Amino acid sequence: MDGPSQDFAGYTFQVTDIDSEPESVFADVDVSRGDRSIDTARPGVVLINGQVRAEVDVLRTLTEDVYLVYHNASSAGDVTTVNMTFKVLPLMNVLWLGMVLMWLGLIIRMVAEPMARRRRQALAGTSARRRR
Repeated sequence: MDGPSQDFAGYTFQVTDIDSEPESVFADVDVSRGDRSIDTARPGVVLINGQVRAEVDVLRTLTEDVYLVYHNASSAGDVTTVNMTFKVLPLMNVLWLGMVLMWLGLIIRMVAEPMARRRRQALAGTSARRRR
């Protein structure tokens, strides 16, 4: 089932298959940018304990993340309409890098502070002995 493609934010999305099970529906979506194929995403919905849960698929690139959210599909004869949401979030890797740097700084601070405190106490102890 290769349907028509949809362009959004420089990407082209094309649903190639819909896999329908009794408690889940997933769509295979080919994602490309220009003539270059990026990946095949597989967003869908799952029925768990009577509740519908969206299974979001995320395609990560160096400069941005592409989120695909499947909502539903309906058929009328030979035509199947698929409702999906596409979101492009730029610079997500920069955000994660900032988070790693923040944690690294926190760990360095947690390790360095007790060491500095012990050094100050040792220096204070030697200067107190010299005054006697």
